[in-house]
Amino acid sequence: MASSSAQQTAALQMVADLEIEMMTDMYRRMTKSCQEKCVDTHYREAELSKGESVCLDRCVSKYLDVHDRLGRWRVYRWDRDKFNATAREWTQKYAM
Repeated sequence: MASSSAQQTAALQMVADLEIEMMTDMYRRMTKSCQEKCVDTHYREAELSKGESVCLDRCVSKYLDVHDRLGRWRVYRWDRDKFNATAREWTQKYAM
């Protein structure tokens, strides 16, 4: 029984490490993409301009929204029956 518990703990740790790695990669890609789009490469000031700040805020918001939508789409695509059952359950619970 202890062996099973140790295996489960190791598996959970592996999943957690993988999730951290994936989130770190997503953050790195988002930072690079938004910085290239919004921040002038010829720095004139130490602080971001208002325009750069607004652009970064919008870029990050859109990036996270798309990341979330793609994640939900993958879940739907992989397990449509479970997705549809959950959608029905939530509709009955929260919308009716």
